[in-house]
Amino acid sequence: MARSPVPKVNEHGITVLFEAENPTIDILFVHGFTGHPERTWTFDYPPERNLPLRKRPVPSSSDVQHPPSKIARIFSSHPQQRTRLDEHDPEPPLESHGVYWPRDLVPATLPHPRVLTYGYDTNIRSRFGSSPVSKKSVGDHGWDLLCTLADNRRDAPSRPLIFVAHSLGGLISKVALIKANEHGQPKPQAHLRSIPQSTVGVLFFGTPHQGADPFSIAHRVLKSLAGLGVQYNDSVVQTLLQRGDYLKSIQDSFVILSKHSRWTIFSFQEEYAQDGLLGKKVVEDESSCIGDPELETKRHIGKNHRDMVRFSGDSDPEYQKVAYALRSIYDHIQVSSGPHLQRSGVAEDDVSPNNEPLPANVPTIDSQVAAEVLTKRQELMDLLDFDEIGARLLSLKGPHNQTCTWFLENEKYRQWLDLQDADNHHGFLWIKGKPGSGKSTLMKFLEERTRLSVAKDSNRLFASFFFYAPGEHLEKSTLGLYRSLLWQLLQNATDLQQVLDGFDFNAWRVIKRSGWQTEALKKTIERAIDCLGDRDLSVLIDALDECRDDDVADMVSFFEDLGERAAGKSIRLRICFSSRHYPLIELRCGLEIILEDQDEHSEDIARYISSKLRLSKSKQAQNFRNELLAKSAGIFLWVALVIPMLNKTSAGGRVDQLQKCLNTIPMGLDNLFDMILARDDEDMDELRFCIQLILFAIRPVTLTEYFFALRYAGDNDLHNSWASKEVNRDDMGRFALSSSKGLAEVTKTRKKDKDPTVQFIHESVRDFLFSESGRLRLWPSLNDGEFTGLGHDALKLRCLGEVEAYQSRGSQASTGSAQDLIQMWPFLRYATDHILLHANQAQQYGVSQDRFLLQFSVHQKGWVKLYNTFEKFKLRYYSNTVHIIYILAEHGLDSLLQIHPRLSSHLNIHGGRYFLPLAAAVLLKHNAAARVLVASLSPNPEFAAGIEDCVTELSRGRNYHLASIKDFFNLLLEFGHIALMEHCIDNFPQETYRQVLERHNNWAHAVAFSPDGQTLASASGDKTVQLWDMATGALRRTLEGHSNKVCAVAFSPDGQTLASASYDNTVRLWDAATGAFRQTLEGHSNWVNAVAFSPDGQTFASASYDKTVRLWDVVTGTFRQTLEGHSGAVYAVAFSPDGQTLASASYDKTVRLWDATTGAFRQTLEGHSSGVQAVAFSPDGQTLASASYTNTVRLWDAATGTYQQTFNRYSNQVQTITFSPDGQTFASALSDKTVQLWDVATGAFRQPLKGHSDCVYAVAFSSDGQTFASALSNKTIGLWDVVTGAYWWLAPKACRQTLEGHSDWVHAVAFSPDGQTLASASYDKTVRLWDATTGAFRQTLEGHSSGVQAVAFSPDGQTLASASYDKTVRLWDATTGAFRQTLEGHSGGVYAVAFSPDGQTLALASYDKTVRLWDATTGAFRQTLEGHSDWVHAVAFSPDGQTLASASYDKTVRLWDATTGAFRQTLEGHSSGVQAVAFSPDGQTLASASYDKTVRLWDATTGAFRQTLEGHSGGVYAVAFSPDGQTLALASSDKTVRLWDATTGAFRQTLEGHSNWVYAVAFSPDGQTLASASSDKTVRLWDDRRLPAAT
Repeated sequence: MARSPVPKVNEHGITVLFEAENPTIDILFVHGFTGHPERTWTFDYPPERNLPLRKRPVPSSSDVQHPPSKIARIFSSHPQQRTRLDEHDPEPPLESHGVYWPRDLVPATLPHPRVLTYGYDTNIRSRFGSSPVSKKSVGDHGWDLLCTLADNRRDAPSRPLIFVAHSLGGLISKVALIKANEHGQPKPQAHLRSIPQSTVGVLFFGTPHQGADPFSIAHRVLKSLAGLGVQYNDSVVQTLLQRGDYLKSIQDSFVILSKHSRWTIFSFQEEYAQDGLLGKKVVEDESSCIGDPELETKRHIGKNHRDMVRFSGDSDPEYQKVAYALRSIYDHIQVSSGPHLQRSGVAEDDVSPNNEPLPANVPTIDSQVAAEVLTKRQELMDLLDFDEIGARLLSLKGPHNQTCTWFLENEKYRQWLDLQDADNHHGFLWIKGKPGSGKSTLMKFLEERTRLSVAKDSNRLFASFFFYAPGEHLEKSTLGLYRSLLWQLLQNATDLQQVLDGFDFNAWRVIKRSGWQTEALKKTIERAIDCLGDRDLSVLIDALDECRDDDVADMVSFFEDLGERAAGKSIRLRICFSSRHYPLIELRCGLEIILEDQDEHSEDIARYISSKLRLSKSKQAQNFRNELLAKSAGIFLWVALVIPMLNKTSAGGRVDQLQKCLNTIPMGLDNLFDMILARDDEDMDELRFCIQLILFAIRPVTLTEYFFALRYAGDNDLHNSWASKEVNRDDMGRFALSSSKGLAEVTKTRKKDKDPTVQFIHESVRDFLFSESGRLRLWPSLNDGEFTGLGHDALKLRCLGEVEAYQSRGSQASTGSAQDLIQMWPFLRYATDHILLHANQAQQYGVSQDRFLLQFSVHQKGWVKLYNTFEKFKLRYYSNTVHIIYILAEHGLDSLLQIHPRLSSHLNIHGGRYFLPLAAAVLLKHNAAARVLVASLSPNPEFAAGIEDCVTELSRGRNYHLASIKDFFNLLLEFGHIALMEHCIDNFPQETYRQVLERHNNWAHAVAFSPDGQTLASASGDKTVQLWDMATGALRRTLEGHSNKVCAVAFSPDGQTLASASYDNTVRLWDAATGAFRQTLEGHSNWVNAVAFSPDGQTFASASYDKTVRLWDVVTGTFRQTLEGHSGAVYAVAFSPDGQTLASASYDKTVRLWDATTGAFRQTLEGHSSGVQAVAFSPDGQTLASASYTNTVRLWDAATGTYQQTFNRYSNQVQTITFSPDGQTFASALSDKTVQLWDVATGAFRQPLKGHSDCVYAVAFSSDGQTFASALSNKTIGLWDVVTGAYWWLAPKACRQTLEGHSDWVHAVAFSPDGQTLASASYDKTVRLWDATTGAFRQTLEGHSSGVQAVAFSPDGQTLASASYDKTVRLWDATTGAFRQTLEGHSGGVYAVAFSPDGQTLALASYDKTVRLWDATTGAFRQTLEGHSDWVHAVAFSPDGQTLASASYDKTVRLWDATTGAFRQTLEGHSSGVQAVAFSPDGQTLASASYDKTVRLWDATTGAFRQTLEGHSGGVYAVAFSPDGQTLALASSDKTVRLWDATTGAFRQTLEGHSNWVYAVAFSPDGQTLASASSDKTVRLWDDRRLPAAT
């Protein structure tokens, strides 16, 4: 049986993607320049379009792959580089949802293959990134490939080998083969020659054998990239660009070696040019071939350079070329090189003669299936199901009595049933008929009959699907068809669920997180039918004409293949389609019945007429019935609509009156609909809006929405009646019927509590209304485009009216929960979600929305509030200040964007999840919106050419966030549109551009001591203020709220208030003790650079880039006055100690003195030759110091303004200055990483304070003068002892060291009770023991047969328990590492283990949904705790040992009596699986961590919910309390650990460093060290102390 693919493709080195039992051949894939071993070869399906905002599908691998760089778009595929964009990943990387053909297609193309992929580093990187650029040459890469491949094949060095190489990968493969051939027997690496000796063929894709550089494009790009600070491997690039001796020598050697070795070579060449290369190919044909017709076969692939190695499936015509090449090489081995197969250990008889893979060893139906397999099956089954399965069938009326039965005797139908001629018709029957002829009714009849007969015969199976165009997406798509059919089939024949076992863990995980995809469904249906055995399967599919034509064609082809396959294998499969006379698809073979041509069908209509028409049995009456039948022309629906009219005309049944009525009724459905609409003029406006609502709604409206939408917005009487439940569903149903004049009906639903939808009685009504006659009947003056445009405009106006009506309620409209709003305002959700979509559609069809954009701006804040209320994910919330252009771009509303007057300035609009409108459109794959935005930047019509392709091919998706211009430039680099990049480089303001490319985003900008010296506040470019405990050096809390960097911070004189100034143009006031936010002070029109409190604490001043100083009342926050006069930005402000004078320093080279009480200007101090950026008064108020950009500090007499002296012993820029509390010393911070101390009285230089590791931005003395603090640009805060000169630095937990050694994910860590030992558990099946103090490795504990999930020490430290996915727990001697015993019993993997506090009991949590308790001393099993409905992920004992908590994937925590095992209660609230649980040391609090990205805190005694901790952007996998109970540590899949105050729930800090998911955290017993374990295969140790600075 084939081994499962590995969980993850390694970026570097070899990954085995597929390995058959006893493989007969190796196929190695080598990607190109900046490529990736997975993404290069993956075809991704384009995202679905034109769906409502909240209905758009979750993106596939495009959300989680790394993006293509600009140079990469010339040479190859996506790079592996990581930029700051990657720090925002909210979800862990997932496997691609597309076709990764080395893994998905090749195993089915060749028998018994082993498929490998090789990755190496030729990436482009920003010089701001943490990773250096590889300097290896092409030769180095070739040697690495050779050695790695030889090592991998040591067990079977002679197994035949095929190279498949793209672009640069071809050159590297050639070099590897040439170098291998140089190593003969005498050389130590002689084994390397096995590589060329076993090679049988090479497939080159776009390999530049002679170099590539069309029009010198690459040189231009590289020059542009250099301007952005980008680094690349110059050696590799120059090799690609040249046509020199090196490439020629490789070529010559390879040709000789190929001929000697008789390799089969295929050179695949790109057919199309790459976007942005002026119509040129990346590698022209003369360069992409060997050039020897005797040696190679050349073929073109109908794609460009990047896409030529991406195929949609085995039916892709381009892949079939590749499959032929692979098979021809394999066939050549069989014919001429049989010994290859024998040397690989496989007899030739084991290979399928027709080159098809041998069937997998699927478990038999009667075999015992493990519990976890059943669980996995059920989860996949649940993901097949959806609410609308069978909904259309329910809403269809059944056939009239004694009708349709004739069909059972139809010759073709019986032939189809009996499968007598299956070889000719392959079990296909297609029923076709006119609209309204009764096809769906007949199909419902057949469905009911077939279901009854199947119920009586266990050897028969049945499934059906009825397409429904007005329904939800799954009701009208082939995705819904396949899901429904497979669900029915596996539900009715549970033994067939074994086909789901073919999905390995990786595939199962992808399906579970992102849903089933079409190709996986088709393959699974195929496998299920292959397993039918002698059973009989009938499939009915109705209304193919109500599905997209392209999808129908593919679906029919799929079923034709199924039918042909089944006929060839004698599988009893029947497939019946029904549709109108289109789509025009001809079956290869099958039976066809035209409904209206059947005499029996007319007889059915006659029976219906006789039954429903109230007439006597006279001859005249019979003649009338015959006339009615003839006029129906075989259309059942026509008769069903006409008979009620006739019956209403004459209750007495007089034929003459009926005849008059019939004469007025036209033939044909369209004419009948026209008559219905025209027969009265009552409530025509209501009728028109009813039709517009059903025709143009973005999704089907529910009955309640319909009822409210047709009433005027804000109808108080209606809302009151609704609130008092005076209106019921029956009332609303009658209203739907009357308001539509009988053309609409209410659907039926599977769930009684689900609100049904309103639809037309038949799809032909929709067709009629879109026809010219239907449109002109109600809107006689409109053409087709106007009809659609005005329809959407009408719905937009109704949506706007609903939003306005809600907002006009004022205080009554205070936004509650989403459910509350929907309950009271049923149409408000639809209105909020779709108002902009309708406006966009209206504009697209020519109805101007200029006025609407103005109207919407008035209501935008209210709309944002509603949108956020209805939005499930906080990450997608909008701020109140979001710009409408950003909203339009994020939702892809290109038509509205195009008419916005400020469109061309969209690069200046910042904010939102993706920072810029263009980034939002690009990342969300809105091609049209992206094109509109880009085109607005230039009058050149060709400027935006190629944008759509760039958007489609960009790997990044909606899960990537941008926070700055720098992030946007990184995205541009990866996006690859040359014209756009050059425009942005040229047009962004120069100062912004420098900032983006040269400045970090999270420097520490300012520091300030509290008056009592107990707290230090630091302000940072990461938009936060951090408060530190000066006694311990511990971080107390982080204050968040600013939307841009914080550049200044100050305490009030009483220490109660903290003020922070930001580049977001605001000052925020905080409670200095609790960190609680008080208020925001707004008024400055540009960045706020500095803040200062007056000595009496009543006033504070703010200095701004807007050239002003503003004075504020500290208590009330009231603005007092503005001090104007500077001609440049004001950088600093300071009060004199007596509070009488205010000094301000400016870029205009001056210091200005003001009366602090009145605000009156006093004088200007001039003398600096450049901008002044700092100012400070001495403590006695006699001296004023100012520092300027020209590396000088000047001292002034504060009273007179007289210049005193200059300190100019500075070699670098002075950033800031401050006086010591005693006034004897002043300190200056320099950009050369030093602080200099000076004697104020003499002006003598005292000493430099060295030891800083980066530029010093701010300095401050503590109030006692003993401690000196400095803020550094490397994100840290430095502290000096003024007396001793000792230096240390504050780190909010520094990573002390990284423990490496595991070869796979590290899933758990635990400290021994004495704190001397650290144990780590890994998926590599081992436990490793480490010295917890030094980090030294001690020993490895081996024995588990699968990944180790958890590890725990007994309270006495003598025993170590390890839990594994192999369903066991192993006990070890914690001192010696000796194995003691195994605890077995669970039927699924064991995920967690915990000792009771007394060490007597051991609790295990398992995938089998249970917790098992064991005697920890004897290993005896005690009992099983059952109750969870899904995997149990974690267990924890309370500190007193009385309570046991278990956490499960069923989203709950359950509490148990730890002594008796009795169930106590369930804690509910999480919206996804609960991964971890922990008690606080005092036993009062229980914390639960969930994949919903939150931790919830509960009262451990009562189970009452306390609060939620939110902040992680990925699932939270672990939670741990510090031993003192003050800190809570959370581990997340967002690659971080976050620390929280366990008492208040306040966020403290984030620990970053891991490169992949963090699975576990644990505190050491003394609380000084925190350990974290990650899937990056490492354990990291973090310290929580003052850390001495490096010397």
